[in-house]
Amino acid sequence: MTSKVCFLCEIEDCKPCSSCGLVASCAQHKNLHTSKDGSFCYPWTVQKREGVGRVLVAVRDIEHLEVILEDEPVGLSPTQDTPQMCLQCFKLIPDVNPFICLCGFPMCGEACAAGERHRPEHELYVAAGVQRRGIPDYPKVMPIRLLDQMEDNPTLKDRLGILMDHREERMAETNSWEITETHLVKPLKLLSGDKQWTSEDIQRCVGLFRTNGLALQATGLSPDQEW
Repeated sequence: MTSKVCFLCEIEDCKPCSSCGLVASCAQHKNLHTSKDGSFCYPWTVQKREGVGRVLVAVRDIEHLEVILEDEPVGLSPTQDTPQMCLQCFKLIPDVNPFICLCGFPMCGEACAAGERHRPEHELYVAAGVQRRGIPDYPKVMPIRLLDQMEDNPTLKDRLGILMDHREERMAETNSWEITETHLVKPLKLLSGDKQWTSEDIQRCVGLFRTNGLALQATGLSPDQEW
């Protein structure tokens, strides 16, 4: 018998999927059970396991090479170890005489400087009248982008709300927590202006991408396209 608990958020009294009948979902998360084109259902549900957290559990046998998940990143940004790159398209940028956006970040050119991906940090720095320091400011980019999206998209905020951020464990690492407070949280609060971002909001974002994020050691471009 199919559970009536939503496969993702565990809300009760949900309707079973009319296509596969293997899981139930609430109205808000129904579209996350099916492929992007709606042609098939994903064969898994989410469960909580002691000592592990939230895990995917198969609800049927899975075929070899079967697609079980399609997803896109909520945010993309460089890290503190990233060489100088465009914050819109992520091409590497030479250290000598790069194009400088109005906000102060090096970019590919005017087109990328006006790009939507770069918009959140661009608007924040310009409004605050603060010039970025280049690579040392890269760690601020991801929290800015996440906070900006959660302000504009309640659905996204709800989805991120069920993810773990290991806040208690990170707080126990006193030195690391204080470094984050000093070099990331406090500067972002000064930049945020009337957005009223709290220390908890910013630390939540840091915990989300440190716990759930993925670091790639490549630009995704061929060597002749990276520069």
